[in-house]
Amino acid sequence: MKNQRAITSGLVLFTTAPAWAADAAGGHGAAILLDHTLSTSGSTRATGYVMSNKIVTVDGRTYVTWLDTKAAVRLQVFDRQTGAPGRIVTLGKGHDNHAGPAMTLDGKGNLHVVFGPHHGPFQYRHTTRPGDMDSWSPVAHVGKKATYPSLVCAPDGTLHLTCRGGNAPYKLHYYRKPSGGEWTGPVVLADADVPRGYTQFGNSLAVAPGGTLHLAFHFYDLHPAAGKAVGYMRSADGGRTWTDTKGRALTLPVMPKTAELVEAGPGLDMRVSNVALDRQGRPHFLVMHFKTKPNDAILWRHDGAAWRKTPLGPWVSKTLWPKAQPVGGTLAFGGDGRLYVQLALATHTPGWGSPWNEIGLLVSQDGGRTFTGRLISPPDAKTPNWLPSLERSTGHNRVDVPWLIYTHGHPGEGCTPKDVTEVRLVALTCCAVPAGARIVRVGGIVMKWAPKDRERNYRRAVPLIRQAAAGGAKIVCTTESFLDGYSIRDKKMPLADYRALAEEIPGGPYVTKLQELARKLKIHLIAGLLERTGDKTHNAAAVIGPDGRLIGTYRKQHLGHERVRNTPGSACPTFETPYGRLGVMICADRRYPEVTAGLVKNGAELIIVPSGGMWGPKRNDHHLRARSKTSGLPIVFVHPIEWLVTGPDGLIWDRHFCGHEMDVAADQIDSDADPKGVFVFDLPVGK
Repeated sequence: MKNQRAITSGLVLFTTAPAWAADAAGGHGAAILLDHTLSTSGSTRATGYVMSNKIVTVDGRTYVTWLDTKAAVRLQVFDRQTGAPGRIVTLGKGHDNHAGPAMTLDGKGNLHVVFGPHHGPFQYRHTTRPGDMDSWSPVAHVGKKATYPSLVCAPDGTLHLTCRGGNAPYKLHYYRKPSGGEWTGPVVLADADVPRGYTQFGNSLAVAPGGTLHLAFHFYDLHPAAGKAVGYMRSADGGRTWTDTKGRALTLPVMPKTAELVEAGPGLDMRVSNVALDRQGRPHFLVMHFKTKPNDAILWRHDGAAWRKTPLGPWVSKTLWPKAQPVGGTLAFGGDGRLYVQLALATHTPGWGSPWNEIGLLVSQDGGRTFTGRLISPPDAKTPNWLPSLERSTGHNRVDVPWLIYTHGHPGEGCTPKDVTEVRLVALTCCAVPAGARIVRVGGIVMKWAPKDRERNYRRAVPLIRQAAAGGAKIVCTTESFLDGYSIRDKKMPLADYRALAEEIPGGPYVTKLQELARKLKIHLIAGLLERTGDKTHNAAAVIGPDGRLIGTYRKQHLGHERVRNTPGSACPTFETPYGRLGVMICADRRYPEVTAGLVKNGAELIIVPSGGMWGPKRNDHHLRARSKTSGLPIVFVHPIEWLVTGPDGLIWDRHFCGHEMDVAADQIDSDADPKGVFVFDLPVGK
């Protein structure tokens, strides 16, 4: 991923999606194969916590585990290539919402799962035949008053487990189980060195191909309540002895004064993420900062000589959501060396499970120095999207492009059957560029409507169009009816006033301005407008060429409630460009296969959809994915809230969200309530 650039004016987000190989052969990016609700009866900590891996892929199948209410541990298998789901099995039950599972894979292809209860011995099960969802071992137990499992499997088949355990103040415990042997332990690895009270460590294990164990952890206690330090240790002999990064032996248990600390300070409050290893076996992890203003996530990596850090807050603001603050995260390396960082973001006031939490994904091709990003969760101002969990290597499982899960729901006051959440799975995959495809950078102006105010909408859109062009976009599209703010919704407006908002195409004053703008910027511009022809009005899109001339007009065919005032179009014209023949649909047209078929019949090679109305995974994805798959064409969807690109294979190639409202009031323009986005994507066209 490259060509990332930020715009600093107001609350504008500008991002470039994955750029393909220059010769359009062999390039690839991360596409969304599946956006799926695993359960509507999830626990209030359904996908917690970050030290516990919950997704494993082997032999073309991906296994996903989570915690349902009240404390039932579920597991479901999916076809890795198609996303087709298999049946759900229940592995057991814990006591409360802290019973979440940790899963790994051994070299024979068997799954191993450790799960709740809370402050008790863990339950441990494994498959006895690889790939057989009915072949589970009886429940065994491991751990003393244990919580928060992190589980990996070494090359020799030894299982390694860390957790918080023992009597309060709790310690960081370590257990091991040789292949075919029994669990031994605990070994106390870390002690917060406090006289009493609650402690927590965020204990996260990773294992390198050679068998070296890497452990990242924090010291959290109540004196005062805060995570005051983040530490690291490693073991090259299967957990028997532990050293720091310089190879010096550590005396166990380590304490804040004796551990190798990556960050520490009495005025800090920190939490560590899971630890991930790059191709050279170097550790990477996040440290969440909760007392800094604003909150931030620091990516720490050891380069073989010293610890290096990269603050992620600026990348969040540039690529995910302006002014959002990271409040949780997980990370993993893909098969091609890309670093994936899944974050929970506070888009407003930070807080544990606050309703303003959203899930975003950052991706880096250079080991965490620069990032591109996409928002994963559909924005919801009333319900948090949080507790991210990203597929990661735990020893024997290969991760190409990681899948991810998160919880959609409130923290809850208790652990009753009434306290439920949604558990959501997003399956990512690689998408390939067809050999010989032409690449054109397409831009979308994701801007909320100021209803019935043409001048204001025009003035708001112009700098965004300019910025899309400055970012290299050759085709730029607005939303549906961007100029009049989709005023057809107000049926009480006098008809004369409504018609006064319409433009002749060509000849209207704003159409003329848009033609001149396209000429100056040398872009193809698709502008969603209310068109007037005689005494009729149409929901239309003007297609303007880089010479400023009108190439043509498309009129929306499926009007629904608009029929009381608008006249539908009846044709599927396509428009010649140097990048391929262009087709246009407007909003509801995407629901009707015959519209897409008409565009294909008339030679369309790509389709642009200026839109309003329905958006998001539940109401919109299936329409566009189906239209792309049946037509074999890429489709670009531009909406006041969402930017979406689907590929000829029906996969989601790119998606971003800006807020959760389609309109903006006059007194909120250019405020936090008016997020705007300029998104561009290098679109392969042709075969």
